[in-house]
Amino acid sequence: MKKLLTLILIGILAFGLVSCGSGSGSNAKIGDVKITAPEGMVESSETKDKEASTKRVWQTADPTTDPTNIVYMMNEEKVTGFDDMNEKEYEKLLKEQYKTANYAVDDIEFKEFDKTKVDGFDAWKIKMAYSLNGLKLTQLQILIKGDKMATYTFTTVGENDWMDKFEKAVKTIDVIEAK
Repeated sequence: MKKLLTLILIGILAFGLVSCGSGSGSNAKIGDVKITAPEGMVESSETKDKEASTKRVWQTADPTTDPTNIVYMMNEEKVTGFDDMNEKEYEKLLKEQYKTANYAVDDIEFKEFDKTKVDGFDAWKIKMAYSLNGLKLTQLQILIKGDKMATYTFTTVGENDWMDKFEKAVKTIDVIEAK
């Protein structure tokens, strides 16, 4: 359970990484963002069935043996720094966030760091691997910009490999504009 809580914290910490700096982009109003989670993932009972929730968590059926998870967060604050983000800056912010939470992050390797579009919205797709307090993690983050930031953080732990399933889930993201 401690591993699962750590991994949920990872998603939350990573969520705040692009809240500094300056930038421009889409100001379309985001009402909600939906996804079809991969088979084998279940939504946490704490976040399930909440309309337009600002936080959702999916986990494997047995998180004690496979703590792989998906964390969705919606930042209600104005998004800045989005367009100017780069790997070096992102790595620095990631390390600072973890240090603040007393975690040691090492050996960050970016596999992808690309601007893209998700359902017509400006987005970043970031895939990285690193060690957190000795625990090997691989993450896929999708940062979606509108009037606020929606973030999906997909995390695999150790040798568990869900990335193909996560990539398919990303293709199901549906951004619902606020009215």
